[in-house]
Amino acid sequence: MNQRVFGTYGSGGPDALTLEGYYSDSDGGCSVPTVLQKTGGSTTLIADGGGAILQNAIIWLIYWGATWKSDSSLAGLKTMIDHNVHDLLLGMYSVYFSKLSQYSSINPPTWGGSVVEDTIALPSNGMAFNSIGTFVKQCISNGTVPKPDVNNWQIFYCVILKPGRYETSGGAAAHISFTYP
Repeated sequence: MNQRVFGTYGSGGPDALTLEGYYSDSDGGCSVPTVLQKTGGSTTLIADGGGAILQNAIIWLIYWGATWKSDSSLAGLKTMIDHNVHDLLLGMYSVYFSKLSQYSSINPPTWGGSVVEDTIALPSNGMAFNSIGTFVKQCISNGTVPKPDVNNWQIFYCVILKPGRYETSGGAAAHISFTYP
């Protein structure tokens, strides 16, 4: 017999996770796929697929376009996003990242900074997904953000477009990895 099970992982508050799983006699108990597997009284965390892990990520926000400086409402939005990432996510609610310990020794990310890149033209009709990586590489080359190197390879670059600009493959958000240079 299978039954859906809902529960909360964590002590409540902003760091708690709501989980959906199922109870299955054939699986030997409660199972929450991809988060936590319980079989025969033992608990096994998510398997690590062997990829690179950002154990000490450094967050850099890159706002693309001159209007982040010239439009007062966008400047206010930038201030709010910076605050939400720096002061809340990486500050007050950094305990959220303790949930990642299942992957290995992951420390909460640290703040690198935020910049407005206003010298590289925005595509006029949206942008292709692969142009984001090209843009970040240009930001690194022109010194807008620090380049990754052997001692500092764990930089997480987050490109933020002004409202109304979009990535043309249809996704609201995406991630990409690349090799520099």
